[in-house]
Amino acid sequence: MKISSGFRSIAVAAIATVGVSLASAAHADSGTIRFSVYKAAFFVGGSGGEGTFTFHGKSYPISIG
Repeated sequence: MKISSGFRSIAVAAIATVGVSLASAAHADSGTIRFSVYKAAFFVGGSGGEGTFTFHGKSYPISIG
């Protein structure tokens, strides 16, 4: 049994269209960052900071410097 190339092309296009239409968009989770920055300078400067990252109800400490 031979399948014509035109019919095969239409079938592949239809399957691809259905596959793309069924794919859902990706949704990223979100979190919250609260941060305090400290700076000091006299002759030599320095800076740092600390805060918390809240994600799915859990808090994680973060720091810089």
